[in-house]
Amino acid sequence: YLESGAIAGLERAKDQIQRQSALEASRYPEGPEVIYGYLNKVETEAQNLRILLNGKRLSLPEEEIKERMRTNA
Repeated sequence: YLESGAIAGLERAKDQIQRQSALEASRYPEGPEVIYGYLNKVETEAQNLRILLNGKRLSLPEEEIKERMRTNA
């Protein structure tokens, strides 16, 4: 971000750290880590739903919508 000034790279890095934390949290059978992992998965699903609905509203090609959802996962 500091080099390019693009906020997208910073957001992508944040999302990657969140996914890694959720993956580590899923290794615990109980505790607050389980809740964190669940909430992270729900947030990802909500984002994917927003991507899908906005893509349909903008009449984007199916492959482009799938690619955007893949980068969000």
